[in-house]
Amino acid sequence: MFALATYTRNGQNNYIRLFDAIANQIEYDEEKIKKQFKGQTFIKHLPSEKNYLFSLIQKSLRQYHSQTNIDVTLKELLIDAEVLQEKSLYDQCRKVLAKAKKLAYNYERFVFIPEIIRIESRLYDLDSIEKLADEEREALKKMETINRLRVLSNKVARLVASAHHLRKESEVTEFDNILSDTILSDENKADSFTAKIYFYYINGVCHEMKGDLEKSYDCRKRFVEITEANSQWMDIHVKNYLPALNNLAISQMELKKFDEMSDTIYKIRAIGEKGKKISEDIQLSVFIFSSILEMNYCLKTGEIENGIYAVKEAEAGLQKFSGKIHKQYEIVLHNSIKHIYFGAGDLKKSLFWSNMVINESTPDIREDIQGMARIFNLILHYEFGNTDSLEYFIKSTYRFLLKRKRLYKVESIVLNYLRKNAQLYSQKEILESFQKLHAELFLLTQDPYEKKAFEEFDIISWLESKIEKKSFGEIVRRKI
Repeated sequence: MFALATYTRNGQNNYIRLFDAIANQIEYDEEKIKKQFKGQTFIKHLPSEKNYLFSLIQKSLRQYHSQTNIDVTLKELLIDAEVLQEKSLYDQCRKVLAKAKKLAYNYERFVFIPEIIRIESRLYDLDSIEKLADEEREALKKMETINRLRVLSNKVARLVASAHHLRKESEVTEFDNILSDTILSDENKADSFTAKIYFYYINGVCHEMKGDLEKSYDCRKRFVEITEANSQWMDIHVKNYLPALNNLAISQMELKKFDEMSDTIYKIRAIGEKGKKISEDIQLSVFIFSSILEMNYCLKTGEIENGIYAVKEAEAGLQKFSGKIHKQYEIVLHNSIKHIYFGAGDLKKSLFWSNMVINESTPDIREDIQGMARIFNLILHYEFGNTDSLEYFIKSTYRFLLKRKRLYKVESIVLNYLRKNAQLYSQKEILESFQKLHAELFLLTQDPYEKKAFEEFDIISWLESKIEKKSFGEIVRRKI
């Protein structure tokens, strides 16, 4: 992968051998390295040899990424221009700067424009001084717009992480305050593609969080259309195009536009089928987004059998990308897998993946997932008939939810139900208790601060499957 041979000293290949030896270890073990090269001169100075190897790797990485990373390329061009200018090779310097400026504009790296202009202004082209000053002001203006939207975008991301499902009027107000910023009043104020990325993300999320799903869908669809209208943007901004497609598919799912959602998932998959042309992080994003969306599609449409195929692919992907998936996404994948297995009636596998979710100790897991995961786990134990241990799980779950200080009414009702009805044996009593619980919970689906809780697990359809003695998938398909 790295051209280390280019940098080896005196024709020796000790650094390549040391690199290979370290790379072949699952965990770094210095004693094994010393033992492997025992008796060889270079191993006596292992600390300095490792430092030199690290320096070689950095040089190789810079060389490699200069071919693939536009920021690295621009920095190298600016260094070249500085050297040429100092050597009074002005014509060559102008050519390098022209190339750098073209790349900076094409990729909207406006931060490099003032630096390019700084060197240009030292080339004694007095007639162009005013023009360069105007150009710099325009670049700085675009940067200011992007930075302003980026700050708002980060604020939205923090709010979503802390309150993924709005529970209080004050939380709604925070999103209203963001949307009231004048820069979000007109898409034309986002005067670059980079600015539009932030503009439509902010609008899409804020409207979704406020419950205006149609407006959120319109914003997300508009951004995807803008991206797809320019093939250059699709290639340059594929890292932004993928999440845009993912967000659009989520809106389509929420509005039950399942045919559209299927087409959007296909677009995500198609990006991953470009083979060696795409980087590993893009392949990873394709896997995460498409797997979660496909499983949710099957859950929402009741196509549980197809969901099992999606689960098998997800399990293979989790193994392939082990250690590389962000914990938040990993938990969502585990969550989706457990729901598919539950819908298919495979309670044992569902419990395995459910335990993977609730045993996760990462502190920044979304609160709505943490809470409903424990409620779901209680339902699994209820289905298994683990009445002896159910009381312990109920108390443990209640303590967890109470400590979280964001107890949904849904969670409280289900906890009370399971505590009171875990010991029922009469089929008539069980049926009546299910009907009563269904009636209570169904009323909450109309509560804007509660209905989001039902998105983590369709407990209403589960109750209806128990009452009507039909499969979970059959109930969901009937509703669609």
